[in-house]
Amino acid sequence: MPTGTVHAVTATTALPRLRSVEACRLLEHQMYFWGKDILAPQGNLLIALGCTPFRRADVPHRVSCYALDTRQGRVILHSTGVLLQPDENSAGIAYLRPAHRLYHLAPQQTPLPCPSAKSIPRGLKPVKPSEFPSALTSLLKVVRDYENRAATILPAGAREDAWREYRRTATHGIKWLPPADSRRWLDACLASTSAR
Repeated sequence: MPTGTVHAVTATTALPRLRSVEACRLLEHQMYFWGKDILAPQGNLLIALGCTPFRRADVPHRVSCYALDTRQGRVILHSTGVLLQPDENSAGIAYLRPAHRLYHLAPQQTPLPCPSAKSIPRGLKPVKPSEFPSALTSLLKVVRDYENRAATILPAGAREDAWREYRRTATHGIKWLPPADSRRWLDACLASTSAR
């Protein structure tokens, strides 16, 4: 569990602080879950849950990106990160896996795919650990909505199995909460940021 001040949830349990640095950890695990969903035995769950695959013409390799239009904005997903653009005139946010960081995005900026830390565009402004921009709240709402819908399709225990697999096999795995606690953190985080 990440260290630092925690918010009490009950008399016996606590959650990590509700900051963007913890949101990075949640998103890293969510990226792993999305990767598992693409390869699900019952078929690609990203597509089943409304994502549209596409290829970027300006990118030399042939790995697909996925787009999902939501109430919060357009989400672009690739194995190297995820981003959200609320609308044409609003700033967005990106989580880029090579750096394990969140970045502010100018309107219409799309730094994906991003295969290495060296390929992160210069000038992207990192989100500070204690910052919580509204675009991050919007992205986390998309994650919560997706997970709620995925839970109706995935077999019982699928997320817990994927979480344990990630902890065993990821070369530079980022430690994060088990799925049930992660959902509690996400709910608490969204309730907190909505109240600001």
